[in-house]
Formats: sequence, C-alpha cells, structure tokens
Amino acid sequence: MTCGRRWTISALIRAKVHRRGIARRHATRSRRGLLLLRTQAVQGRNLADTSSPVLDWVANEGITHLAIHFDVDVLDPAKFGPVLFNEPDAPADALADVPRGRMAPDQVVRLLQDVAAACDVVGLAIAEYVPWEAIRTRNMLRKLPLLAG
Repeated sequence: MTCGRRWTISALIRAKVHRRGIARRHATRSRRGLLLLRTQAVQGRNLADTSSPVLDWVANEGITHLAIHFDVDVLDPAKFGPVLFNEPDAPADALADVPRGRMAPDQVVRLLQDVAAACDVVGLAIAEYVPWEAIRTRNMLRKLPLLAG
C-alpha cells in the first residue's frame, strides 16, 4: 500500500510505504529493500483475522488519503484462480522460488474495507491479475471457423 497525506505525484514518491503479505522465507531478502525505503512489513498471517497492524500504522502516521497497490498474487492460488502461479500447462516446478500468497480473498476484502473506513482511498491499482480461462477461451475461439482471422 502506498500512502501519502496529500494526493500529488511528489507526495506519493516521498510517501511512506507499507507492504503486507511477505512470505517468511523471502522476508529477509525483501526486508533489505524495504529498509532502504524506510518501510514497514507485515506478514499475511498477521492479517488473517485482523486489520489492526495496518490500521494502527495508518492511525499512528496520521494518514488521511491512501493510494492502494493491490497485487492479487498475495492471494492463495488455491483460493483465487487468476494469478500467475495458476498458468495452465506450466511445468510443476515453474516459479518454484517465487513466494506464493496465502491470503484468502475475503481477508483482503476485509482489510481494504477496514482501511477505506479509516481514511480516504484516492486510488486503487490492481496488478498481477491473469485471467487464464479468458485467455484460453480467446485462443480457442480464434481457431474456429468464422471467428479466425
């Protein structure tokens, strides 16, 4: 999540950053980069039942406006299909070294709703959404008579 007290490009560049859902085995490597940015990290398991870590941070920092960058790959691939890790026909060991999300969609929705109740959400970017079934359907339809071309 990217937060700024006012909504300007320069404010967002200087803004405080709060990352959530970092898998423990990758936390050390990620934390080095986060420290350079003077950020805070919260593991997804700490947000499973409560939004308090993020809400406390928003309150403590006096955040009034919020721009959210939501990577859907924080979601557990078993609970949400359109993520990179669910690519059809990919080798079983594809992306084995990349951390997978563990959060349920309902947990993320609750977190974002709670944050929106605490401050004004002024932007929402949704990234890493990969609609595999739609892509497969499009590719299949392109091969059919009258639709090919």
